[in-house]
Amino acid sequence: RFADELSKRCGLDVEFKRKYIEVMRKFIKGSYDINENMEKISYEQICEELGSPQEIVSGYFCDTDTEYLVKRLRFTQYIRRCVLILITAIIIIAGVYCYHLYKLYLEISEKDMPTYFIETIEE
Repeated sequence: RFADELSKRCGLDVEFKRKYIEVMRKFIKGSYDINENMEKISYEQICEELGSPQEIVSGYFCDTDTEYLVKRLRFTQYIRRCVLILITAIIIIAGVYCYHLYKLYLEISEKDMPTYFIETIEE
């Protein structure tokens, strides 16, 4: 649960996820080594030791260089724009293709051409 909340709050920063999830794993493994009964560690115990997910993410972004954050935000914005342009292009191409097929359909129906054939076998 702690790892899920941490991942949701940090967004797309992969470096952050790797760093803090590794710290969390070491903490949990160390707690298991100390705890002889191998009891499960509760969410509250992890929050007491490491801090809440909000505090961890907030601290990370405060410590991170502003230029790095701006660069990551611009890259994310660039990717979103590219995906939006790609989806728009696909929709336009599909629309043009459907319009072309509709025109062909109208052309065939105006000429009274059969769209199917009935074959009879006479003996």
